[in-house]
Amino acid sequence: MKKNATLQIFAITLLAIVGITPTVSSQNVFSGEPVQVVGQFNSYTTTPYNADYRTTAYRRVSVNTGTPTDGRGQWATTFNVQSSGGDITPINMPGGPNVGFLFISGPSGNRFQNKWGFSGVAQGTLDGINNFSAYNSGNDMGLNMSSTGYYTFVFNDVGYTQTNSKFYVGRTSAAPVTINSVSGTPNVGGTATISVTTSASLSTEEKIFVRYTTGSDFSGAGSSSLVQVSMTGSSGTATIPAFSVGQTVRYYVFSSTRSLAQLNANSEIDRSMATLQYLDNGGSNYSYVALPVELIAFSAVPKDKTVQLSWATATEHNNAHFDIQRSTDSRTWENIGTIAGSGSTQEPQKYQFTDLKPLSGLNYYRLRQVDFDGTSEVSKILQINLNKAQLDFSVFPNPVIGDVAYLAFPEIDEAMYVRLFDMQGRLLREWNFEAEGATNFPLDLSGLSGGSLFVQVNGQRCVFLAR
Repeated sequence: MKKNATLQIFAITLLAIVGITPTVSSQNVFSGEPVQVVGQFNSYTTTPYNADYRTTAYRRVSVNTGTPTDGRGQWATTFNVQSSGGDITPINMPGGPNVGFLFISGPSGNRFQNKWGFSGVAQGTLDGINNFSAYNSGNDMGLNMSSTGYYTFVFNDVGYTQTNSKFYVGRTSAAPVTINSVSGTPNVGGTATISVTTSASLSTEEKIFVRYTTGSDFSGAGSSSLVQVSMTGSSGTATIPAFSVGQTVRYYVFSSTRSLAQLNANSEIDRSMATLQYLDNGGSNYSYVALPVELIAFSAVPKDKTVQLSWATATEHNNAHFDIQRSTDSRTWENIGTIAGSGSTQEPQKYQFTDLKPLSGLNYYRLRQVDFDGTSEVSKILQINLNKAQLDFSVFPNPVIGDVAYLAFPEIDEAMYVRLFDMQGRLLREWNFEAEGATNFPLDLSGLSGGSLFVQVNGQRCVFLAR
């Protein structure tokens, strides 16, 4: 209800005199007279008031303070529409006097004091964002609710005006799920994996999305992007694309009946509006910092009086080059070579360097990765003792054809612990072999996807192409 400013000041003063602290509303529509949804489906009755589906509850999406009018401040409720046993029975309202519905707000003695509708006779769009075209005038709005299911009504809290007034009604065949948990794992190269669990499996109409931004919030002043969560049962994951190293990315998770294509075409306000359920870390949103490029593999293998160095990256950002460094004591280092980096890329990269004149005895190796701006970081340190017998092995055929590769040794007289890794450093398989006079050992690769893999034997590595 609109209130006279003089009366408001008087009321607050009176409360202060009698020692009662006034409640400051965090809504634009007065919190003591919340929004109701009434219409032909319930004969326009407003009772019971504050006790059933027709009275909406206030919520803020992706924010925990203020009185936003940009779609983040909402009044929402869900109708259970069933042939029997629901809140209402199915109905198709054409719109117009007494054959539509309204959003209303007012005191108990005049619940229709404020009402929002259409200037003409029309139906609202189900599963879409609708703009009110009339406030305290016009016609009741039509809506097709002839299918059984759950209809979630969302009203944009802009106060007592038509300006920027919007509503969304999303229908699901089952009750909208609750989003129980959200967690994010930054990945090497700037991407992040978002994991989500829900209270139940989704109905056909409901989808889960991650909305993310590099701005300070989701007010609409900046821009946001979306990825859809791939759900299996009540759990799922999504990947946020790569951002520059050190970039802070903010995100929250919500469900909607809108498709990813529809949401991508929507304005920032409409993206906020199209919300069934959400989890936003209490309005503070979730965040992570994009990780720098890191090595996912680095190995040194003695061979024919040389040392072969191999390494790989998952992705790179502004990578100018690698300095290959050697030491006899792991404290004082010299550059023995330089290999150009790949700049910025989202594809895995492989590198090799051969130390043609390693030192007798202990040799320590490390990589110094240098960005175009001169910043650098060093890798872990590898140790090779050329006075100690080393395993000399290869993998064939390379590239591998079929589902079997073979480890080959000129000769071997010790047990072998073999491990297989992917380009992200994840252990895929492991084997234990006894020598027993054999020099070739089969590695079963069936069921593995294509791409470069690492095989490690007793701590030594080589690279081969799996497919």
